[in-house]
Amino acid sequence: MSNVQNKFTDPAGNYTGGYTSVTLKPTSSSHMSNQTRGVIQVDLVSGTVDLQMRLHLDAPWLTVKTYSESTIEEIVIANLMQVVVTADATCWLGETQ
Repeated sequence: MSNVQNKFTDPAGNYTGGYTSVTLKPTSSSHMSNQTRGVIQVDLVSGTVDLQMRLHLDAPWLTVKTYSESTIEEIVIANLMQVVVTADATCWLGETQ
């Protein structure tokens, strides 16, 4: 098994002024993983971060947690994941494969 880290990427590359990240697909077949849990790290400068997930492209995005301070914690991994940042923050997802 190896550890894999992915950044929730700001499409503009700024990580300031609010953004919706590029979608991560941690359970895709290219990952070859049976893991259902991971670790999120939130580096919050200002504002809030909504962690959103959905199981299918046709499903609605659901906010599973809102962060108002920097943290690192274990989370359940979904098929599709993104963060919505209201101001300035950077987030990462860690997985074991």
